[in-house]
Amino acid sequence: MGGEPIYSVHVGERVEMRFGARFGEAEYAIMHDEAADFYDDCGPPIEGRFVWTHRFEGATGGGQTNRVSVEGFIQHGRRDAMPVAGRLVEGRPPNDAQDQRVATATVVVELYQSAVEFDVKSAEGSPDWSISRLIIKRADGKSAKLGHVGRTGRGFSVKGPDETGIYHVRYEPTCDEVNREGVTEAELRVVDENGRITPFATTFATP
Repeated sequence: MGGEPIYSVHVGERVEMRFGARFGEAEYAIMHDEAADFYDDCGPPIEGRFVWTHRFEGATGGGQTNRVSVEGFIQHGRRDAMPVAGRLVEGRPPNDAQDQRVATATVVVELYQSAVEFDVKSAEGSPDWSISRLIIKRADGKSAKLGHVGRTGRGFSVKGPDETGIYHVRYEPTCDEVNREGVTEAELRVVDENGRITPFATTFATP
């Protein structure tokens, strides 16, 4: 991308965006999320700068990146373009001067999906996944408690056991279940058929 910095953003994360013209002041600005082909109005300028939020959704992996561009304009008469429900509506009445583009900016975003995984081998009885629980712990003290996806429709998945008796447990957290950076702690409490609880702890990356 020509040396442009790449920002890592978790799928579903709402990010605060900022934009301003180096010279002069734009009266309105329009953002374009190229991967989603989604347009958004950046809101009114405050002291010459635009501040708004945007939620990132889309495919991850394979080194895929997403370009987000912003254009700032000085308005002459009526606005020439306006985002409506993510689409760009354009039109200029006769004898209305064309709006002047005074600033542009582009950022490159790489979407990622965090994942927590465990390899579980029960020392005693077979695991009862329907009552086992996965707990994800954020640094601010908040936590998410999840059951098996087969019971709740949303939760951790289980594959196995394999020929060595190991089960593979995996869960893909939402952006609000993990820390914004660094690592996030997770604990899997496996209940076996005899009612015994065996805890498994790990951390996983949330860059």
